[in-house]
Parts: sequence; structure tokens; C-alpha cells
Amino acid sequence: MPVLDTAAVVAPVNTAFAAPDRPPYRAAIAIFAVILAGYVWTLAPTVTFWDAGEFIAAAKILGIPHPPGTPLFVLLGNFFGRLLPFGEFAYRTNLMTAIFSSAAAAFMFLVVAQALKGWLAKERRVAGESDPWFAIGGAVAAALISAFVFTVWQNSNETEVYMVATFSIAAIAWLAWMWRRQRGTQRASHLLLLMVYIGAVSIGNHLLTLLVGPALVVYIWHVLRTEPLPDAADRRTEWAQVAILASAWILLIWVGLGAASTGYLAWGARIALLGALAYAVYARSYAFPAVVLLIGVVGISTYAFLPIRASLDPFINEADPSTLDALLSVIRRDQYPPRLWIDNPLYPSGAGNPGRSLTIIGLQALNYIQYFDWQWANGLAPTDPVFARNTQLFGLIPVRLPFTLAFTSLGMAGLRELHRRDRSFFWFFLLLFLTAGPGLMGYMNFKPGFSLGWDIFPQSALRSRFRCGDCSRVSAWPRWVARYETPSRRLRRRRIRICHNTWNDHGACGGRREARAPRWRACWRWRLSPLP
Repeated sequence: MPVLDTAAVVAPVNTAFAAPDRPPYRAAIAIFAVILAGYVWTLAPTVTFWDAGEFIAAAKILGIPHPPGTPLFVLLGNFFGRLLPFGEFAYRTNLMTAIFSSAAAAFMFLVVAQALKGWLAKERRVAGESDPWFAIGGAVAAALISAFVFTVWQNSNETEVYMVATFSIAAIAWLAWMWRRQRGTQRASHLLLLMVYIGAVSIGNHLLTLLVGPALVVYIWHVLRTEPLPDAADRRTEWAQVAILASAWILLIWVGLGAASTGYLAWGARIALLGALAYAVYARSYAFPAVVLLIGVVGISTYAFLPIRASLDPFINEADPSTLDALLSVIRRDQYPPRLWIDNPLYPSGAGNPGRSLTIIGLQALNYIQYFDWQWANGLAPTDPVFARNTQLFGLIPVRLPFTLAFTSLGMAGLRELHRRDRSFFWFFLLLFLTAGPGLMGYMNFKPGFSLGWDIFPQSALRSRFRCGDCSRVSAWPRWVARYETPSRRLRRRRIRICHNTWNDHGACGGRREARAPRWRACWRWRLSPLP
């Protein structure tokens, strides 16, 4: 009988793949506390650069920031700003980000600890093949390293959407492990529904969370293929559920992008949904698709905040989404110039675009590797952004290179060990890294950063105004570094000042400077290291 449509609880039956021991929840709480303490010690005391000031002000007055409006993040910021009784409002929202990031690290600690224990067969566990200290130690190292790499640490100390999205991804990863443990019971279906809800509600924060979708679907597919339940009806029900989950995820991406109803993504979502529904009917899993649809609608309902609040004309009301057309325009991000992944990003999209060349792809890949190099020991050469080539160690090699190579090697060793101990989570983390790293870089198709390729593209107008790689924030690599090493970056406290100046910016990727109009800005100097 299908698992979801019966009140009976079926005991786990695949004993050859019995779950590991109870997860180390107390250790996870300790990891959360330690990382949060580090974040609080280095927390930005007030407004930081980029979008943080806009988010803080919007959260304070329940305003609407730049598209896509981030209604969930605004509501969370307002809640935390009212809840915490100390510090100025900006400090409270900065602390909110630190809390979410610390919780994400705790969830990842749990996932890595259970994965390193291995989903061992019963007879191997009875024979005593177990090394809990290695699993816990590796999970501690993975949590600490991933929490204090350059980008994560920096974004965990300011009011930004990325750490809330990282928390959502980490929570879904842990729910995926729990689902595997609860297979054969009704609770497994409930955990899948909770994953759908987190994915749906996270659209109101940032689409970054949806990047976990391919990794999640392949993980579940691998579990079903390698650990099938003995009852044929239960197997059909599980396959129907994963089909519905995959199609729902495509629908969420469609909704989150505000894509056209006649585009390729829309037709792909429709075909996937119809196929999944047909198989669900065949498997007699009638309730699950309906509940998934209901939960998805409830999750994305945070976007109702935008027209409701815009109709009251708050002081910050960007794009004024008070009508349906304006709301769809905000969700579609119509104010930003269109750019396809096949376009040359240096020129406007359209018939005259020459197309993405190998030169552009090479510069983008080099920017990505450069950004990867920053993560491990950026404080050793914070003003030398291009692989620290002007800051030599003993006059022989760039000063950051040994650390980058060391952590890369540890990551590869951790990946190989994960492949041996838990093949399903090996595929999960590998696909998460590829999707949220190189895959996202290829899809976003940013212009080259300010620090590379000036001999090829000398014009400043052809350069990206974005921080290089900032949309590639989520990386599974630190989770594979399952050892006790930690980054060698230090922080310095300095006082805050308010200054009026002409901002000659590096574009955050170093290299040429570009003059901009004078403006007032908060020059907070409590930083991990100066942005190159």
C-alpha cells in the first residue's frame, strides 16, 4: 500500500542499509555556538557596503528594495530588528545573518558527520568497522572551514540574503539525510513536503536555494536505485514522489524567475509535471501531488507582501509593485538588461550580439579560479587580488598559493573518502558544488572583472560592476576538506567613520579604478581584510 495514503506506519525493512547511530545533535549545538561567537566578535557594528544599507532600511520600515523585492528577507529583518533588545537596528540585522550562517554550519556538520560514518551494511557495522572520531573530527573541520572562508565569513557579518539561502540549502541537505533514515514510514513523505516548502518560501529571499534541486533529485534517485524497498507498491510510491518533487522544483524555478508562460522553461515544467502526475496516478499516490501544490503556493505567498505594502506607498518602494503587471515586472527583474548564457556579456543582448567567445569563457573561468584562491588565505595579500603574484613567499611563489593548493588537495581527498563511505551523498555534494559554482558562473555570464584581461578589453565600460564571483557563494568544497586545518586569516577591529569623498572603486576585483560621483557613504573599517 502506498506510504503516503495509509495511516499505518511500516517499519523499516531494508535492514542491510540500516541507518547509522543517533546524530550528534549536542556537538552540532556546540558548533553553532562556537561559530556564532566568532561571527559576533567580528560583526559589522553598522551599515556595510553594497546592498546592505538598502536591505536594512527596507527591513526597518517594511519597504520594498530592488527587484525581485526579497519579501521574506525584509520580513525576517524586521522581525529580528524588533525582537533583539540591544544594539542599533543595523547591528541586529547583521546579527540575524550571523545566526542563519551559524545554523547552516551546524546543519552541514550533521550531514558531514553522518556521511563520514558511512551508510554501512549491517554485517560490516556488526564487525566493528566504525571510526566515530574520524567522522566527528572531519565534520568539525568541514563546518569550521566552510564558516570562515573569505566570502562566507564576510557575508555572515553583514545584512545580506546569501546566508539565509545557505541556511535553506543546509537544512534541505539535512532533511534529505533524515528522509533516507525514515524510508518505509509516513514520516519520509512529510520530510519531502518540508523540503518543498523550504524551497518555495526561499524564493522570497533569493533563488540561490533552488540550486540545491539537481543535487537533491539525483541524491534521492541514487538512494532509490541502490537501496530499494522490498514492497513493489512502496517502490512505485517513492518513484512517484521523486518525480513530483523534481517537477515541482522546475515549477519553482519558473515562478522564481517570472519566466514567460510560453518559454522553454514553462513548457519543460508543464511536460515534467504532466509526466509526474501520470506516474503518480499509476502508483496510486493521489494525495502527495495535491499537497505538494498546496505547500508550494503557501511558500511563494510571501510575494503577496509586495503589492500589499506597495499600495501603502512606503518611503522605499522600488518599482512600485502595486499592480499585477508591476509585480510580475519585479519578479522578472525587468529593470536589468537581459543577457542570455550564449551572449557576449560585453554587448547588449539581441541580434547584434556577437556571441560568447572562448576568450570570454576563459576570462570568466580565470575570474572563478581567482575567487577560489581568495577563500583560503586572502588576508596574506588582501590588496593583491590576482593570485597574489606581486606578493611572494620567500621570493619564490605567490604567498597564497601553498594554502590554495593545500585546501584543494584536502578537498579532493575528502571527496574521495566520501565516495567510499556514502556514495549517495558523494553525488549530492559533487552536484551541489558543480551547480552552485562553475554551473552558475556559466549561466550568469558576467562581464570580466576589473583585474584581468586589460590587454584584450581595455575599456572600463566593458567591465563588470559586480564583485567577481559573488553569485557563486555556495561551494561544497569546504565540506570535503574533512580535516582539522583552519584558514589563516585574521581580523582587525577599527572604529567607524562617516566620510564624503569621490569613490574611486576597484570594482572589488582589483586592477583599474573607475571614477564615480561623490557620495556620502559609511566607511566601516571592521573588516576581514580590505576588499581588493
